Amino acid sequence: GISVCMANGSANLKQLRRAMKIHPDFSEKKTKHLLRKLDRDHQNYYHFFTGRKWGNASNYDLCLNSAAYGIDGSVDFILRMLDREGRLNFPQ
Repeated sequence: GISVCMANGSANLKQLRRAMKIHPDFSEKKTKHLLRKLDRDHQNYYHFFTGRKWGNASNYDLCLNSAAYGIDGSVDFILRMLDREGRLNFPQ
């Protein structure tokens, strides 16, 4: 399989706003704490199952800043790369 790391520099603020909408009773401080805990949980899960460090570019086949392309553009970019390499195997 292909391992892809997508990062978005403005994701933290969007994540915070989205989480506060889902949990309107949470303060900003509590929401930030929750998001940091979720990030740590993801890092620990990744490390446990791979033995690698989360976010280290050398652990991925492709690293992409989704802020530059948007989600749809990023998906299109990845699919075009896979197609060009002959690695897309969609059932006909």
